[in-house]
Amino acid sequence: MRGVAGTATADQTAQFQSLWQDRVGTLLVEQVDDPEIIVVHH
Repeated sequence: MRGVAGTATADQTAQFQSLWQDRVGTLLVEQVDDPEIIVVHH
C-alpha cells in the first residue's frame, strides 16, 4: 500500500520488487501445471 500511496522508502520498494518477482517466478515455473492456480479460458 505504501508503494501505491507513494510513501514507501527505497528499501521497501526494492524489497517489494524482489518478493514480487519471486512470487511470479514461483507461479510461472513451479505451479504452472496446477489447475487450481493457473486457469486459461479461450
